[in-house]
Amino acid sequence: MAEDGVAGVLFDLIQALAEYEKLTHLVVGTPDYGRRLWWAIEWVYGKVLPGAYAHEHVTHFTRDGLAQALRALDLEILDCRYVGFCEMIFKARKPLT
Repeated sequence: MAEDGVAGVLFDLIQALAEYEKLTHLVVGTPDYGRRLWWAIEWVYGKVLPGAYAHEHVTHFTRDGLAQALRALDLEILDCRYVGFCEMIFKARKPLT
């Protein structure tokens, strides 16, 4: 899936938010490929578990890239935090009307 495919999935999530008034926030987590630590973890993981998913991430988002994708869908980014220094977790919400 190309990044435009991921944008399509994000768009579908935004449409779901729009359909349900009580759903206002979106939380998205993915590795930050802009951090070298993630590349090292993924490499080690692939060596330790060769049949595992190590190279199956369909996109290689960086913090800026995912932020741009969320903003392009008119989401307001409320926060971005890290788990283990390289897994980014974005909290965003649909625009207030």
